Amino acid sequence: MAGEYVRWLARNEKPREKRELTPEEKRRNWWDYHKWHVVLAILCAVLLGDVIYDAVNNSRNMPDYVVAYVGQTALPDTLVEIAEDGLAQLGEDLNGNGKVQVELRQYVLYDGSGSNPALALEDTERSQASSLLLQGNIETVESMIFLLEDPELFRTSFPILCRTDGSLVEDTPDSDVPLYYYWEDCPQLAGLELPSFEVPVIDGMVEGDSQAALGKLGVARRGLWDDGTNDTIRGNIALFERITEGAK
Repeated sequence: MAGEYVRWLARNEKPREKRELTPEEKRRNWWDYHKWHVVLAILCAVLLGDVIYDAVNNSRNMPDYVVAYVGQTALPDTLVEIAEDGLAQLGEDLNGNGKVQVELRQYVLYDGSGSNPALALEDTERSQASSLLLQGNIETVESMIFLLEDPELFRTSFPILCRTDGSLVEDTPDSDVPLYYYWEDCPQLAGLELPSFEVPVIDGMVEGDSQAALGKLGVARRGLWDDGTNDTIRGNIALFERITEGAK
């Protein structure tokens, strides 16, 4: 019955003719339906732009080279800066920020000796933290170049070094190519004109010969057991080849 009644009410109604919308009306309708989509798209584009900008900016602010120092004795801060500046003289601008920057990260591994139990405990805790950081460095291939206070101890504790020509030890068991050189045996490094470094003491500062302090450090590079190289790794390999050129 209801259907009959509706049809009776509409008996004299004529179907409305479909009117073509003007361009302005079409634009207004489109905006009404899609304005929030447009707002969200703009916000996403802005956020994506910020992420890309931050990524590019951060990469340009990162050092070109991260060199790892491993030893039982921490290097004085001034000597670290001098070593960084010296290595930078032989490097290249890998990230395109207009400067060559080397960061020397220290991993001091305490051997557990010492007469003072309290200091020994503190050094042991620091050594454990440093060891974890070194493991992270190794896992992420953060450093390709290592400066080593005791190269033989490092070689046996962390079997990651390759020969100085880049070949792996297991692939070249009969090779005479060494695993490392000493700083003083590398003409490029020994020939750097480095200023004296300073060590704070009770009565003031004591100066030291930078070349003499760095000369006994082993210079080695880590091996690569896969083909996962990038521009940074290749740049670090090139720096190692440069600093060890002519070494005997």
